[in-house]
Amino acid sequence: MPIDWHGEWDEEAGLVLPRMFTDVTVEWPERKVILDCKFYKDALVTRNDRHRLHSSHLYQLNAYLQNKARHGGWEGVEGILLYPAVDHRTSIQMTILGHRMRVVSIDLDRSWAEIHSDLLSIFS
Repeated sequence: MPIDWHGEWDEEAGLVLPRMFTDVTVEWPERKVILDCKFYKDALVTRNDRHRLHSSHLYQLNAYLQNKARHGGWEGVEGILLYPAVDHRTSIQMTILGHRMRVVSIDLDRSWAEIHSDLLSIFS
């Protein structure tokens, strides 16, 4: 689903603004979720002996949420970053600028029924 930028700019700036497209957008009457899928070995990167989220992924999801929240009915939109589980599973929750965000991973080396169940559980 495309998301429009909210702001002011001249024609030249408008020509170079990147387009925002979500991987998955789920809409229920009482809940809206943007899911961004990443295919990286690790959901966390290690720098200076500390594990951290991929900053560019978090910035991207935040841009989606902040701009989509300007649309009527989407003020409380939530975001999920989804990674494949390689060495371990990840489940992190936070609220940033009023939006619930989660970083989760699922093991793709399982049966389709188990993967399906894991995908559905992400939205619970």
